[in-house]
Amino acid sequence: MVCKYYIDLKPTKQWDFVKNKLVVSLTIAFSLFFLVFVVRITDDLSKANSNILKSQNVIDVTNLISTRLLIAEKILEVDDRWVKEKFDDSEWGSIRIPKFQIVKMQNFKEGNHAYYRIKVPKSAFTKINHLKSETFLFLQSIYFNRFDIIINGKFYRTYNPRKPGENRVVIPVDEGIDNIVGIRGHIKTGDTGIDSRNKIMLGKGLEFNEVHSANYKGQTVFQLVFILCKGSILFVFALIYLLLKVDRSFEKFFIFGICAVIEELVAGDYFHGLLNFNQMVYLYNFANVGASVSVFLFFADLVSYKIRGRLVLVFALILIFISSFLAFDSLYWNYIVDLSEFMRFWNVLVVSILIYYVPKIINFDKVLLVGMIAIIILYLWGAFFSNNIGLNLKTYGNLLLFFIVAYQTFALFRREQEALQLKEKQLMDQEKDVAIGKIARLLAHDVRKPLELMKLVIDKLLSGDASEEFIEIAKEDMEMSISSVDQQVNDIINYSKTSFVQLTEISFYKVLAHAIKQIMATHQEMKIDIEYNFNQQTKIFGDQMRLSGALANLLTNSVEAIRDLGGSYEGKIKLSTFCENDHFIFKIFNDGPEIPDHLLTNIFKPLFTHGKTNGTGLGLASVVKTLNEHNGSIIVENRSQEGVEFILKFQKGFEFDDSAAYEFKNSSILYNYDTAKILNIESPSPIPFRVLVLDNDPSKVEIINKHITKGYSSNVIQRCSNYDEAVNLIKRNRFDLYLLNSQNGGKLIYENSLYYLSAEVILYSENLPTNLTNLCQHGLTNRKKILFVDDTKLFRVSWLMFHGEHNIQCVSSPEEALSMVEGKNIFCFDIFVLDLHFSNSSMDGISLAKRIRGIYPKSLILISSSINDFETEFRLISKSDYDVRKYSF
Repeated sequence: MVCKYYIDLKPTKQWDFVKNKLVVSLTIAFSLFFLVFVVRITDDLSKANSNILKSQNVIDVTNLISTRLLIAEKILEVDDRWVKEKFDDSEWGSIRIPKFQIVKMQNFKEGNHAYYRIKVPKSAFTKINHLKSETFLFLQSIYFNRFDIIINGKFYRTYNPRKPGENRVVIPVDEGIDNIVGIRGHIKTGDTGIDSRNKIMLGKGLEFNEVHSANYKGQTVFQLVFILCKGSILFVFALIYLLLKVDRSFEKFFIFGICAVIEELVAGDYFHGLLNFNQMVYLYNFANVGASVSVFLFFADLVSYKIRGRLVLVFALILIFISSFLAFDSLYWNYIVDLSEFMRFWNVLVVSILIYYVPKIINFDKVLLVGMIAIIILYLWGAFFSNNIGLNLKTYGNLLLFFIVAYQTFALFRREQEALQLKEKQLMDQEKDVAIGKIARLLAHDVRKPLELMKLVIDKLLSGDASEEFIEIAKEDMEMSISSVDQQVNDIINYSKTSFVQLTEISFYKVLAHAIKQIMATHQEMKIDIEYNFNQQTKIFGDQMRLSGALANLLTNSVEAIRDLGGSYEGKIKLSTFCENDHFIFKIFNDGPEIPDHLLTNIFKPLFTHGKTNGTGLGLASVVKTLNEHNGSIIVENRSQEGVEFILKFQKGFEFDDSAAYEFKNSSILYNYDTAKILNIESPSPIPFRVLVLDNDPSKVEIINKHITKGYSSNVIQRCSNYDEAVNLIKRNRFDLYLLNSQNGGKLIYENSLYYLSAEVILYSENLPTNLTNLCQHGLTNRKKILFVDDTKLFRVSWLMFHGEHNIQCVSSPEEALSMVEGKNIFCFDIFVLDLHFSNSSMDGISLAKRIRGIYPKSLILISSSINDFETEFRLISKSDYDVRKYSF
């Protein structure tokens, strides 16, 4: 992952306002242009017949012609018999086209043949006498899979339509005579004969062809525009679905879109030739079923209207049954509806669905409400007042409904995205609250630690019991504790800083040497080998204070990776510098475990921690911010089976910077404090009981000696005869048993010097206690064995001073404690006192306590902490409470 310096170029609010107005204006302009274009094409289509009849060369002969019809099982050959025979033959039924619907005839079925005999009387030509030898009869729509044209007893042509327009024919006729036009249709399922909706015209053939061609092209453009609009939106939505995986209501919109496109294709005769008329009607029917059900479900989703799936299925099945029955009736019977009425049925059904949802969306979306009202008007007008159901207002209604559904689907996507963003923000806020609570808790613990240490030192100084060794240890522990707090506070401050950073030429090696000393001195428990490979001896442009914090963070991260993630107190860190493209490159490598690949992109994110119990999650985030402020970058890479390496890039300076001028030590142990070591608590050898006797009577001392040594050979007895001598001994040593004669100042010593110790004290006056043996035995043998675990040396020393070394073992880390309790059981403990947080381990006190509970199920386990506002299954004691006798069984 690369974090590079960048300049924020966010648009201003003024530009946002201008951009939004520009987009809205362009959208409105395009919509108006598209509307005018479509309206013009629609107007041309709707006026196609009237435009033809406006010509002086064309007349309407619908009411002038006579028509006879015969349906026969056998084919009638082209001869004089059926074409020139008496026109009023009784075998032929007289019909009025285009009003008559041939599908109503009982024997109109596949395999039979339909014969039309159309008589164009010579009187019709008197109105167009100026035409010579170029008169044609125009039949706009003949729906047969195959049909033959015979003119005045002569075969003219066979038609086998395969695409829209081929069923519109222009037939040449002779002037001055009665013309007999015969049409022989080979009936197949779906054929409907001569269309019952169009006029029959007589006129100039060239003009028919020109108008017909323009009409066909206009209709094609009209249908393609609508189909392309819907298809494009469907394609865009499909991409959105595939790329964003936002699928709420998408399936309803997609089903509706597909059905709407199919309806347009059917209405425009684009399936003619591939499907017969009946099949197109059934396809039209099922497309409308799918569109209606999907629209119903879409608006239910939109207004959060709960509908049972079974009810939807029942409704769909009922609709399929009713609509299929009506489609069949419109094709064959016309008992209930004809084809136009069947198409009106779908208009009315969609209108009823929209009207059902209008009350539910009045306060939902004003744009949607206005659009639905416009759609309802278009559908109703198309159903009851338009002459062309398939191509006129219904198409507008379909397109507007399509856009409304698309618009609302986009709106749903946006609302879901906003809801998702709100949810993510809430989760992020919750995570931040948890992280802030964690940071506050860690800071509370780490801030209280130096305060507790200070309080302890002050108490010891006031009592006069603070030795030089004690003060030196206290100084060391307080410095480390304050350094830890300072590091965490710096993480927070550095990350939250927004002040301008002034970059000047600074010595990188000086800052690095200081950071190494600072970090290694605070991790004395570690043994880190440090390798240096400095190949670039120039300064860099930076800010010394900010850079120092960033380098300290990276070094701390390396040390903790070795210890907390790798579980080792020994490791290796490599530091190197070189020049690359006039940039100063610094690499820091540690041989801790590799970072999992799925976490590599997260480690620089704020509040993200991995494998550290006391991490704030702001360390590396503040490093990234510092590098951005330095116009630099940072990259982290896993070195296969070796470790992890951070690569930092800075702006190279011009001045010379000698790395040899600064102290770089090759091991972390060379940076630790030079202080006296406390007693060796790791030795498993028995520690003798130490006894102090204050009495100026040698005979009593001899008696005491006999009682104490009876059965015990490892006791050390120190005798003193007066108050001052006893006080000096107590300041220099700690004893397990104090026998004090009150007449020699024993009571005063107990009240002033021994009140805080957990050792046994026996006070007597002139006579020794009669049960002296039992008292000594209880004081020396029945005391509880304690294991104290804390990463602060001063607390360990204090517990040793308080209890005495014969019954307490002090260790600095959970790992040391587990090695003692899980080892050969040399030590058997009754009480465990555990720190809550450890700066030298990834394990905390609660986890350690649970491990110990599995080994010592009946032992008393206490958690020592400065925090008392959390619940745990283990008893909590204060950091300043050293007396465990009150917690005994």
